[in-house]
Amino acid sequence: MENTDQTKKRIILVIGPPGSGKGTQCEILANKTGLTHISIGDMIREAIKNQTELGKLAEPFASNNSLVPDVIINDVVIERLTRNSNESIILDGFPRTLNQALALHSNNDIEVERMLIIQVPEDVCMKRLLNRNDPQRIQKDKDEKFNAGRLKFYNENFKDIFELFRGKINIVNGNDDKEKVAKNIDKLISQDPSKGEIDLNLLKPEVIIKNVKELCVICMTNIADYVIVPCGHQCGCEKCLAALKNQNGKCPICRNKIGDLIRVFRSGIANQVEEEEKVVLEPNKSKKNNEDKFDKEIGLKRNNSFNHDVKQFEIKSVFDDQELNKNIKITASLCEEIKEDSKNQPVNIAISINVPDVECRIPVDVCCVIDISGSMGEDAKFQDPEDETKTKSDGFSQLDLVKHAVMTVIHTLTEKDRLSLVTFHTKAKLEYPMEFMNAQNKNEAVKVWRL
Repeated sequence: MENTDQTKKRIILVIGPPGSGKGTQCEILANKTGLTHISIGDMIREAIKNQTELGKLAEPFASNNSLVPDVIINDVVIERLTRNSNESIILDGFPRTLNQALALHSNNDIEVERMLIIQVPEDVCMKRLLNRNDPQRIQKDKDEKFNAGRLKFYNENFKDIFELFRGKINIVNGNDDKEKVAKNIDKLISQDPSKGEIDLNLLKPEVIIKNVKELCVICMTNIADYVIVPCGHQCGCEKCLAALKNQNGKCPICRNKIGDLIRVFRSGIANQVEEEEKVVLEPNKSKKNNEDKFDKEIGLKRNNSFNHDVKQFEIKSVFDDQELNKNIKITASLCEEIKEDSKNQPVNIAISINVPDVECRIPVDVCCVIDISGSMGEDAKFQDPEDETKTKSDGFSQLDLVKHAVMTVIHTLTEKDRLSLVTFHTKAKLEYPMEFMNAQNKNEAVKVWRL
């Protein structure tokens, strides 16, 4: 094996289905390279045995044959990876989910060198598990139903994570004796990760790109398939707009009177179920072509008709403050004429700061803290546009508006951003822990908040 630059911290991810032999290969690789081998499974089992803080949190899940939730394991793994800036690590069995992959990918202090994927047919993995005699895991390994569930979980989640590490993936055929597998791994890690042979057809990652549909601006859940006449704003579902029409009769966007509601359809047949577009990444296609397909899936551009001009944001790991500062324009102008006899006297000036539109940003963590005390049930009032001495109400409470604002925040975040929800009355309560806002977690956060 060729010598590699030992001055640079190396992080090598090794993943594969249960029974693929990744633990064995990690041990062999660690002995050859001197890198630290960290097995997530062993780390959790040791923590439970020693009743550490992690062990106490993980034990209830392990005793029920469930995976430890990402919200617990992510912070532990990130802390371990960043503990020593000079320690190079082989990470065994992480990431297993998209949330875990995003936790690695979005951390600026962690640079993954490569991901080794050990590919082994499912029937071979099952046979290996049933024949394995690890004293710590023998009871679970002999449970064929349990093993089938583990293999299914790997297959369902694996295809969601590898795209984040494109250009750093090396695939190893693990269906061979361990010496030959180790030799192939030696060859791969002695060269640039992008030069390793990547047969994406072995992975067959089918990425589902869902058709983007406009959401109702009131409930933020149902499809906005009704347009308001005469203003023409397509901004809500039938239930919400009908209730609004009966309540105050004004469009939620322009506040003009609602004359009628008309359902609109995309081109095609009414009530026809729109199919999801399935994309299988092909190894012969350029990276740019495949990235174009994924660009459709992530973004902050809202498609409701009343703000088509909102620009698409690009999520970057680092934000270029210097480039932004170069484009900020500051101007000063006098607010009054300076007279000859007013020397050394203060004068009023107007300062104008023109900040350019920002089309990129770094991932963010958002914690929404919401007051749910009784006073929030009072009507939300606004100034009467026809009489500034009076206030009016549309029948919504202050909490209704806050709920809508939080829903907007949830739907604005991308899968690289994280969100948590906290409510308080007499004391604070964590309603939803900090999680990455992928589609599944967005739905869960919305369900929690709507309750």
